[in-house]
Amino acid sequence: MKKICFMLMFCCLFLWSCVVAQYIKEPYTSIEKIMHVPGFNKNEIYDQTKIYIAENFRSAKAVIEYENKETGTIIGNGSTIYPAESGMAAVALANWRTNFTMRVDIKDEKFRCTFSNIKVAWPASFDVNFGVRAAGERSIGFEQESVNIKKELLKIPDSIAFHIKKGKTNDNW
Repeated sequence: MKKICFMLMFCCLFLWSCVVAQYIKEPYTSIEKIMHVPGFNKNEIYDQTKIYIAENFRSAKAVIEYENKETGTIIGNGSTIYPAESGMAAVALANWRTNFTMRVDIKDEKFRCTFSNIKVAWPASFDVNFGVRAAGERSIGFEQESVNIKKELLKIPDSIAFHIKKGKTNDNW
């Protein structure tokens, strides 16, 4: 019974993706967001951004690839949970990730986050009905996937700005 339910789930997911999915005609190469943080100088924003990255972007690979405090630039690699729709798709794609390169350019009272090299990654898996599927990575290929990933990535600059503001209030512990 479990095998039948599992097969039905994947068949429904496959049929749903064939009917609903629309390929991207012109995929974007980068996503950008500028955040204003009044009252914070370049050095404060830089330091708090590095702390945010260290606390939130854990990776087997080195997270920060380049940093220069004088120019106010940090470039690193990040990974976040793949933003699957709810229901069957969320179950089937639970271990998928969105990998990206993030560049942060910092000035007094503002910073700009630019996301590039955005890829969808999935882990290796085994299913008794379908066999082994190797781990892999691909570019964004579908319209709804593009919308969902962009929405998730644009939450990161908001989180960094919140962290910067919160960091100043937590100085007196």
